[in-house]
Amino acid sequence: MIQRLSSIRLTFALLTLLLVLMGTGICLTLFPEYKAAVKVMNQTIVYHWFAACWRQTPILTAWVLLVSLTAVILAFNTAICSMTNQLYAAIKIASLRRWSFFVIHFMFLLVLACHGITMVTGHKQENVRLAPGESHVFGENCRIDLVDVTFSDNPDFLTMNKKKRHQMMTRENFHPKQNFAKIALSQNGRQEGLQNVFFLTPLKHRSLRVTVADFILKEINGQKTVGVNLVITRNFFTGFFFTAYALMIIALACFIAITWKPRTQDI
Repeated sequence: MIQRLSSIRLTFALLTLLLVLMGTGICLTLFPEYKAAVKVMNQTIVYHWFAACWRQTPILTAWVLLVSLTAVILAFNTAICSMTNQLYAAIKIASLRRWSFFVIHFMFLLVLACHGITMVTGHKQENVRLAPGESHVFGENCRIDLVDVTFSDNPDFLTMNKKKRHQMMTRENFHPKQNFAKIALSQNGRQEGLQNVFFLTPLKHRSLRVTVADFILKEINGQKTVGVNLVITRNFFTGFFFTAYALMIIALACFIAITWKPRTQDI
């Protein structure tokens, strides 16, 4: 049983299945109903999405469950293979190459674990659209107040559709360091922070991140005002996830450097 779970054939089969499932997911998003459901799933924690949408989109729900199950089996396969093969080989005949190969597998497992945990824990909310003077309450008595917005570029840029805006988002048309939102963060009625938050440069407070994902035009009292579209995330494991991901890349780079053998040309 252990040999079967740790076999390279199972690894290949699981990776092939994941590729097929990813392709199936892309095909599902061609339908407006499923595309909207996937967008909602990306904006919140997965188990919240399950509770709200599994009856409306059972096919997409089954797809997510199948992807998750395949990833869990792949994690078990990697863990057993690492302990019974890579670790055993590294201990039996110690070498930098063998140990680095084991570390790559271990870090991959850590990335999978952190990614899975961040998908089902914490708080995640996208598309929080605020104008200056407005606020948003979330979590346990947490509140965000948008004090002011500074947008130095042409506001007509914000009237374009999303695709056209991305095409026009060049250094000449959009200046990230000149456009920012002044945001106040409070918890239990006490202000925890007041900061100018630039485009895609989040306000950080412990495990909380508030990111300006976009600048928008919002109508207030019949007048259009420049506001922001915020993404709010809070998860204790986010830092571990990015650290593990970076360490995995470093371990992979070290393994390539150790095993790299330049080709010799015959004269």
